[in-house]
Amino acid sequence: MNIKSKNGNYKPRTFAKVLHKKMQDKHLLPPDLYSRNTVISDLIHILTTEKDIKILDIGGYGTDLHKFFKEVKKYTVLELKDRPKNLEGNITYIKGDAKKIPFSDNNFDIVICTDVLEHIEKEFRSTVIKEAIRVSKKYTIIGSPTETPTGLIKNAENFIRDHYREVNGTNHKFLEEHNIYELPTEEKIERAIKKTGNSFIKINEGNLMNWYIQQLYESIISTKKTD
Repeated sequence: MNIKSKNGNYKPRTFAKVLHKKMQDKHLLPPDLYSRNTVISDLIHILTTEKDIKILDIGGYGTDLHKFFKEVKKYTVLELKDRPKNLEGNITYIKGDAKKIPFSDNNFDIVICTDVLEHIEKEFRSTVIKEAIRVSKKYTIIGSPTETPTGLIKNAENFIRDHYREVNGTNHKFLEEHNIYELPTEEKIERAIKKTGNSFIKINEGNLMNWYIQQLYESIISTKKTD
């Protein structure tokens, strides 16, 4: 398959790379990521109308969540990776470990920790949750896919991971980590929060079938194969 453009023909994988570079606007994010970021953004804008707030985004590299908070001048991303050269926006980028966040207690008005727990070892998850809550002065938002007693999520991810490998000849990095570290459960996340002495509310976000279709499409558009 070739995609015609004014500049010539793009193979699917090349097209995906070119398109990714042009994804500067939040509306061009992958559907599942846009959905999660929208929910987080809406939630925070309900919790506070203040613009002069400090936000810490743990593991925020690559999620582009900061694009939903352009009015926030004090937005910090904490990541294990080095600062990317092409990082845009008014962001403070700190290289650090979420298991030992390099900030004092109550340093941020809001702390966000999404798409993190499923990518770290199970024995460190409660520590990360505790640290996120420690540095938050008001609110902490923790988001993660969670396993169900029936194994429904795991089965869906296994199918997409295997399909991606078959089509592309490489592993799906994120789903591979899900498989290695295993998804957390709601029960263990709630238990870790309760140990800090804080109360919480639980919000369900996302539709498994929608995610399933989106991932199938992504594996096709990124394939090395051509028709």
